[in-house]
Amino acid sequence: MKWILFVVAIFWIVLGTWANLYPVQVHERMRRFVERINPRYAAVLAFAVGIMLMIAAPVSSQGVGFIRLLALFAMAKAVVLAVLSRERYQRFSSWWFDPVREQSWRVWGLVILILGVVLLSWL
Repeated sequence: MKWILFVVAIFWIVLGTWANLYPVQVHERMRRFVERINPRYAAVLAFAVGIMLMIAAPVSSQGVGFIRLLALFAMAKAVVLAVLSRERYQRFSSWWFDPVREQSWRVWGLVILILGVVLLSWL
């Protein structure tokens, strides 16, 4: 199960680095992805990630509780996405993606990058 945490950590590091180097491109690609995907499929994806993190958490040397917390957040997100109507999902995503500020995307990229590095250091 260590490979699950390794893949998630590398994905977060790559995404965080990409968001810091090219925030406008990340913003546009994320917007297109979120606009195209059905909220039910996004819920299934978030729930699967949560389950994988929950299963892989005991492999971590130090961050078992933190990884389980991330897994619970992912599963809670899945439940919220599952009960949202398509209209509310679109309003929420437009609220999230409308303020196009490079600094905010860089901050989110930095947070994701730090999470990936911390997760990788706990393996």
